[in-house]
Amino acid sequence: MTSSQQPFLEDIAGISELVHENFINGVYPWLEFMGPVLSLFQLAGPGEFNLLGEKIIFAGDVTYAGGAMATSGFLPDSEYIDPVNFETTPTRMYVRRAVDNFIVARAAGPDGTFEDFLGRLMEQMWDAFERTQNRHVHGSSDGTICLVASRIDNVTITVDSGLGHLGTSPLMFLEPGMRLAWHDASDSFAVGGAAIILSIDYANDEITFTTPFDDGGTVPVDGDPIVFATTSSDTATYFETERGKAALGLLDLIDPDENNSSYLGVSESTNPRVKPVRTASVNYDEVEIMEHWKEIESKSTAPVGPMTHTCTCQPGTVIELAKTLLPYTQIQTKGKELPGGWTTINIAGQDMLEDPWHIHDVLYTLCMEDMRVIDLDGDAQISTDDGREWQRLADFDGREIFARHYVQRILKRRNRCGALTGITNPNASRYDPEPDY
Repeated sequence: MTSSQQPFLEDIAGISELVHENFINGVYPWLEFMGPVLSLFQLAGPGEFNLLGEKIIFAGDVTYAGGAMATSGFLPDSEYIDPVNFETTPTRMYVRRAVDNFIVARAAGPDGTFEDFLGRLMEQMWDAFERTQNRHVHGSSDGTICLVASRIDNVTITVDSGLGHLGTSPLMFLEPGMRLAWHDASDSFAVGGAAIILSIDYANDEITFTTPFDDGGTVPVDGDPIVFATTSSDTATYFETERGKAALGLLDLIDPDENNSSYLGVSESTNPRVKPVRTASVNYDEVEIMEHWKEIESKSTAPVGPMTHTCTCQPGTVIELAKTLLPYTQIQTKGKELPGGWTTINIAGQDMLEDPWHIHDVLYTLCMEDMRVIDLDGDAQISTDDGREWQRLADFDGREIFARHYVQRILKRRNRCGALTGITNPNASRYDPEPDY
């Protein structure tokens, strides 16, 4: 079997005998993956950032260049500071789909399947991009989906820490049929194994795989990261995991867990003004949030308000805040309109944006003026490098298509943003996008 046939056969197996059935008016979607937080990032303008070789580079002043002084007429010495260079690497994202020409023929016409088969395939492709970008914006460039909690046997594990953040729901972005791999944290994060999800037990945060997830020698243990993989065969020539290749997310840009000592190559200890404002919650209420906003305003020496900033959090976090509001601030009014149809709500004088995929115990205060998404090739698009979309599969009566997207997200200025961390959110699981069990 060639490497190009492997993903095709995996995908086709899931179609089964569905083409025998007729569904009037098509398939009704029960899932939606467009994320509110994604709408806060503004598209970078032409020439705003330079792409030099493999890196996106921009410069910033992170200290003052002296100041004027009063004298009796003598001129002070000249002062000048160099900017620091921030740099990051664009992310490459891909989705591939393949079809059996015989199944396409069976699915066409009045006696075919529920709706246009190829059209449905394309819808799923774009949905996959939306889902991935939503996961990336809340996660980190490590690509961590969740962490291993325990190993039950070689095909079953329990998981925790969604997106690598302790306490966040771990199964938000996982479904049966997806291909996962795990990295051994005790061995420089070497790949430990890969497999396809057979089933998910949401009540017990348990994943069962179709084949062994480990070799029985080196096994996954508590804290090992789980990521997506190109294929379930870790010996395939095109096997690769997403670890270290995902786009920058809020766990990088704001870094609420303080896992990183630098930002885009610039040291936080040497250049402390590149730090965002991180505050541990003590008594989560309106006063604490107002103190946090004032802290950001003071540290950045720039305004913090609904015209410049938006607060983002999980719905449960908004509800916990609502319980503490003074009577005259409990009224929630419509806030600003965001791209994609999202609307904020104004609570206690600041715009709040709820997102169920958000980490559960953090409230971000994000400066929209500094948030940029850099699309190197525009929106996600189907590859037509050889003049056509579909390409014939070698040695099989089928064809395949793939779409790609080159993108990165950054903060031009980081100290105008902040995170209120460790917020008590006892009902977080009621407001996450995992199924109700």
